[in-house]
Amino acid sequence: MSRFLLVITWIPSALVSIFASIFLLHYLTHVRDAKTLIRLKTKEALLPQNQIHFFAALPEVLGTFSTTISSGDARPEIIRTFLSRYNSPLSSYAEFIVDTADKYNVDYRMIAAVAMQESTGCKFIPEDSYNCWGYGVYGDKVTRFANYKEGIEAVTKLLRQNYIDDGLATPEEIMARYTPPSKGSWARGIEYFLEQMQ
Repeated sequence: MSRFLLVITWIPSALVSIFASIFLLHYLTHVRDAKTLIRLKTKEALLPQNQIHFFAALPEVLGTFSTTISSGDARPEIIRTFLSRYNSPLSSYAEFIVDTADKYNVDYRMIAAVAMQESTGCKFIPEDSYNCWGYGVYGDKVTRFANYKEGIEAVTKLLRQNYIDDGLATPEEIMARYTPPSKGSWARGIEYFLEQMQ
């Protein structure tokens, strides 16, 4: 009988202790947060007003977040990342490459792909030529440009006027006129580099 009486009194006592602990924990958490807030506000009031301070805000509801997404043209970054991977000096001209491709309505990846195929991204070019595309380079003949921008402009315009406007749009079709002796390897290389920039 005494054990029964002990069990009957222990259960309510345990429940009261649990609820009291939860209430006390909740209360102390809010009091601590309030004291922290008061302490922060006091410190903030003591700070010089001419300084800039940044504070992180807590989310209004636990488990929620908000973010801002801004739109922009990712193509220059795609080109820059691709060319940087190969340590190409053309990587700093990524935006110009995209702008020039848009100007002549050419696939923005094509100029970078041809530069990779022809000169490993301008690493192996005739001296002082800025010609990364093998354009007009055969035998002792070398077409030279004053700088990379001039080369990008000339080759993009060439692709539009001498190839795409004539219906030669795929790497295989362009290869037949651009570098006929390659027997497919040039087109496969171009396709490989184009895929890396998707």
